[in-house]
Amino acid sequence: MRKTLSLAGLAAVIAGIGTLLPALAPDVAAETPSAAPAQTAPSCALQGWPYYDPSCLRSPSGNVRPVRIIAIDRVQAGR
Repeated sequence: MRKTLSLAGLAAVIAGIGTLLPALAPDVAAETPSAAPAQTAPSCALQGWPYYDPSCLRSPSGNVRPVRIIAIDRVQAGR
């Protein structure tokens, strides 16, 4: 019985510390993120699919750039 009461008391102390510990933490001020510097021309090599800038989809002469399409047949042969 003594062991049970000791464990219950220890659990209460740990719960109390866990409850009061966040109150002792310093306050954090929220800030808005700074704006990224504006780029004059997008770097098409750094953009990932499907988020391409529209100017990256055409060549400088105005022609549509060829795109390679990879189709994956997901139907199993045994079905």
